[in-house]
Amino acid sequence: FPSHDMRNRWYQVKKSVGLVILTVEGGFLQVLCQIRAKWNNEKNAPESFPGCLQVTCHGKLEEGEGFDEALIRESNEELGETFTTACQKDIELVEVANTRNEKSWVITYAALVPSIRLQLINPGKDVAGFKRLAADEVAKIVPITPDMKEHGAPEGKMAMFQDEIDAIKFAFASIVTGK
Repeated sequence: FPSHDMRNRWYQVKKSVGLVILTVEGGFLQVLCQIRAKWNNEKNAPESFPGCLQVTCHGKLEEGEGFDEALIRESNEELGETFTTACQKDIELVEVANTRNEKSWVITYAALVPSIRLQLINPGKDVAGFKRLAADEVAKIVPITPDMKEHGAPEGKMAMFQDEIDAIKFAFASIVTGK
């Protein structure tokens, strides 16, 4: 059996969940990336990595919450309840990343959503906006570096955390190959 210290460490692992939304527009597969805000209303403080990109929605699990519950809560908060409810009925999720170590556990899902349904998105107060990118544009995203924490990506550059870049690339590959 695990020791008491091991159990305590397990509960201290920071758990997060994310969602990559893909859609087809004009015959081209695109990803919907969220643009990080300059201000975090929840914390009433500047947001870290302002203007950088992230997966469509992402957030930490709250106490006692499972990954599925957190994904629904985060989607409600960042994309709106109408969109989330509509997608729960018939949109299939595919796990595109499951990264776990002694400090964190992040699961990211992807979904192919009809472009007309994206009109139901009602961005939360901490969402600066969204940017649609085709696969060739995803290749131009640079990994976030520590110097971007306060001021974001340099002018003309798109930046995102490497694990999220990898999740988006895997999502594109999963949707294209159907695996």
